[in-house]
Amino acid sequence: MSLPGFTANACLYRTTNHYRASLGNVPLTESDVRNLHRLAMQRARSDFAGQYAKVHRYVRTERGRHTFPSPAEVPTLMRGFARWLASAPNTPETAFAAHRHLVDIHPFRDGNGRTARLLMNSILIRGGYPPIVVRPEDRPGYLRTLQQSQAGQGPEAFEAFLYERLSATLGD
Repeated sequence: MSLPGFTANACLYRTTNHYRASLGNVPLTESDVRNLHRLAMQRARSDFAGQYAKVHRYVRTERGRHTFPSPAEVPTLMRGFARWLASAPNTPETAFAAHRHLVDIHPFRDGNGRTARLLMNSILIRGGYPPIVVRPEDRPGYLRTLQQSQAGQGPEAFEAFLYERLSATLGD
């Protein structure tokens, strides 16, 4: 969708700049991350939307079972993450690193990926970049490169994937 006389990208750019200007230089906080989770999960699982997990979490990957930090560790990890986030610049590098760090902490029972993508896009928008969409056909590559990063193979493939999606968004 676009406005008469404007391309979709021009509309997105104007909207992004308006949103960015309305935020000023207010840093993102731990509460903001929890609120993003609440927004992502309120319809599907309102019983734990915005709340840190109280149970151990893990995922099965191609390499086996990946266990996340214990519920007791999450508040401390999230405070540290929020301190880093508050001082980090609003760049694609920060957005991609924030996504990875949040997924690595995996503070919520469900919806960690959705919340990480919302956080990533919030940082991108604050920096004047368009949001990245991980389309259904992109999901296998997204998950593969994220799992490679979690398996200790470095973030390069994941970042390359996200840069490719950002470039595709800018080219649309």
